[in-house]
Amino acid sequence: MFRSIRIKMLFLIIGILMATTVLIMLVTQSEFEIALTHAEEQSVRNVMRLTLLDIDNGYMDLVFYKERALDTRKQFLKDTTNIVIENIKYYYDMSKKKLLPETDAKMLVLDETKKFRYGNNYYFTIFNKDLVAISHPDPKFMGKDLSNLTDARGNFVSRDTQKLAMQGGGFYSYWWKRLNDAEPVEKLGYYKYFSPWEWKVGSGMYIDDIEAEAKKIMTSIIDQLTASLLKVKIADTGYIFIFTGNKEMIIHPRMDTEDISGLKNPQTGRLIIDELIEASRAPDKPFEYYLTNQTATGRLKESYVAYYKPLDWYIASSVYKDELSAPARKLILRQMLIISMILIAGVIITYFLVNTISNPIKCLTDYAKELSDNDFNPQEHMKSAISAFPLKYKDEVGRLADSFIHMERSLGLYIEKLKETTSAKEKIESELRVASDIQMSMVPHIFTTVPQRSEVEIYATLVPAREVGGDLYDFYLLGENELFFTVGDVSDKGVPAALLMAVTKTLLKGFAESCRAPSELLSRANAELASNNPSLMFVTLYFGKLDLATGELAYSNAGHNPPLIIRENGKVEWHKLPPGLVLGVDMDTPYITETTRLNPGDTIVVYTDGVTEAMNRKRELFSEERLLKTLEDNSTGTPKEIVSAVMDAVKDFSSGVEQSDDITIMAIRYNG
Repeated sequence: MFRSIRIKMLFLIIGILMATTVLIMLVTQSEFEIALTHAEEQSVRNVMRLTLLDIDNGYMDLVFYKERALDTRKQFLKDTTNIVIENIKYYYDMSKKKLLPETDAKMLVLDETKKFRYGNNYYFTIFNKDLVAISHPDPKFMGKDLSNLTDARGNFVSRDTQKLAMQGGGFYSYWWKRLNDAEPVEKLGYYKYFSPWEWKVGSGMYIDDIEAEAKKIMTSIIDQLTASLLKVKIADTGYIFIFTGNKEMIIHPRMDTEDISGLKNPQTGRLIIDELIEASRAPDKPFEYYLTNQTATGRLKESYVAYYKPLDWYIASSVYKDELSAPARKLILRQMLIISMILIAGVIITYFLVNTISNPIKCLTDYAKELSDNDFNPQEHMKSAISAFPLKYKDEVGRLADSFIHMERSLGLYIEKLKETTSAKEKIESELRVASDIQMSMVPHIFTTVPQRSEVEIYATLVPAREVGGDLYDFYLLGENELFFTVGDVSDKGVPAALLMAVTKTLLKGFAESCRAPSELLSRANAELASNNPSLMFVTLYFGKLDLATGELAYSNAGHNPPLIIRENGKVEWHKLPPGLVLGVDMDTPYITETTRLNPGDTIVVYTDGVTEAMNRKRELFSEERLLKTLEDNSTGTPKEIVSAVMDAVKDFSSGVEQSDDITIMAIRYNG
């Protein structure tokens, strides 16, 4: 029975549906409940944030009112005091113009100032430099020395305001009793100094009405919050309440039936309100507790607590934890019912669907076997049967049959093209291997017999990034004592770079006999390369000529990396190069020959930028600093050991990363 694909598919799909149903019920139940509970808790936190935002908006309105009211009073005090100052200045000018005696001018302005009134019978005072009241509406202060006058809080009002006035004027707050009042209230004054007569002029007004109005606004804020929080519903019975840092309840939607200010946590024995205050330090973490009248097996409560510092308010939620998970349990039951119904419907639909699909799939399976058994050339009757499927079945089976027919045609064509492509690829790879062998044969590989002189030791290596590359090195002896050597780097990689490398090497060696100065040789090679360079490729090059008898090194540079010299004492230093443009760009570019001397035991190391620009997995460069450090660590080695050490360091650094550029290193030690 189970050899039939129809039965297998039927049992497989029904088994998957049943297993999925069971797994969903067993595995997702707890996760679903946790997720929904977290969603409910997030909803509580959102309500808390909105409440905090509402409180903050109300508080900012209150602060704005107080600041605006105080600023208005200050501006009024300042303006009215300046009017008095202008009046004094008017009489002062009269006396200066000899229109009034100064004594009369002072007397007139003092009398006028004593009579000035504004607002709620507010007045102005004038003190001389000794803090004697020379203009004051209260007879008990008039003409008295008030330098020791203090307010209800012990502040020396006269002294402080004298300093303030002499510094350019300013506001001063002090506490003073109203007439017929027992308690002092805050009063704000503004004082300014009239220096020509050494007078301190000022006035003050009571500002306790600002605070009184602020209290009314605060009461209105609390009323609005109470009305809003009464409408807030968390789960079934949850709510938001607010209390102060002094543990006074401000807003509690259930104050008539529940007041937590005296309730204790039966688990800890502490007041719940104290624990709520501590919980405010982590406002996004719920605090769980039982009420005093419930045992540890009773209903667990959960609260989030936030602290609003400007008002010293604590905003807390309160909800039974089982109410938060109740919606999840209802949804889980509903989910189980829906899944069960889907399972039953799925079994019925599967039965009919499998019967519809199994027969054409069997035909397609036989057809696929026929294709593989007959090298994608099936029998004609099979091909005819499958060709009818796209017209007969307008669903996935028809499209699958159409895909089989297309696959048969495509595979036939692909096999033919693959044979051709494979043949062409093998030919190209063979030619590249030959080209690589030819290129590598163009650079010297024998270092013990060439140049067959004991005065010098040479070792070099070239590792192309592809089968063929654009780096080059060469050395050869001309005359009895002149060793010519060069290291270069073509601007591209692959076959074009290899061809330009071969041309450059040939030109250099060809011109070496007639151009004994390195700069002259580079100029002639550059002119040849630049005269016919449609691909706009270029070559960086270092060329040196070493006199084996004296150690004198003549050299020239065409935009190449600076070599390094390892001195006989082990010190490594950079070989400074003259400026020079790369070869192949400008026919008329001049080049410079400079000289230095290699002492016996000195080694010069020339390289291409494939060394310093090798990258690791972090896309960091090997860098000139690492090259310098590698040479310092291997300064006593032979040229071969030095070259091998640099290559090993580059390979270790770029391990796991494909080589991106050709690498060439040459080391020449002058023995003297």
